[in-house]
Amino acid sequence: MRILEALQRCADNFTLVQIVRQEIYDEAKSLIGVPVVFSTQWIVLTRLDDAISLDGFDALRVSDVTKINTRFRRSVFYTRGLRSRRAQIAAVPKLDLRSTPSLLRSVQRWFALLTIDRENANPGAAEIGQVGRISARGYAMRLLTPDAKWVPGWRRYAIKDITRIGFGGSYEETLAQVAALPDPKWR
Repeated sequence: MRILEALQRCADNFTLVQIVRQEIYDEAKSLIGVPVVFSTQWIVLTRLDDAISLDGFDALRVSDVTKINTRFRRSVFYTRGLRSRRAQIAAVPKLDLRSTPSLLRSVQRWFALLTIDRENANPGAAEIGQVGRISARGYAMRLLTPDAKWVPGWRRYAIKDITRIGFGGSYEETLAQVAALPDPKWR
């Protein structure tokens, strides 16, 4: 409950936070961004990238979050950098955060590509592509290579293994453009 209360305060004030998921990564590899929407199941934050820009979104399982820091190494620098660049938080479309399957469906409805991390099942790797055949237990994914080429066929994965869903970032958007995918936001 304390995590949700902290998220509410930070979302209301557009506060830059460090999300720590101790069971997945140590504090040095935590995620930094601004929480924009959340539920008891998922947090969506606009992510801070290495260029000190807000670039896309990450959805994280609330159950994996062990700590939310508003003061952390370089937080003052990052905040000043964002202010000096007049960074703006992108509008988040209406996402269904009630469950993992509903989140996958709603993100895929708005974004051409998703990056899915299964950090416990497959550490250090992520799949990028499109999801389909989503059920309470699993989903299928059509994978795209870093060269914007489709891998033949669909791969099946377990819903319970998803720890992070990335979308709307410059990498996903550029890869979708190179692959000549239509932008679902402009149907």
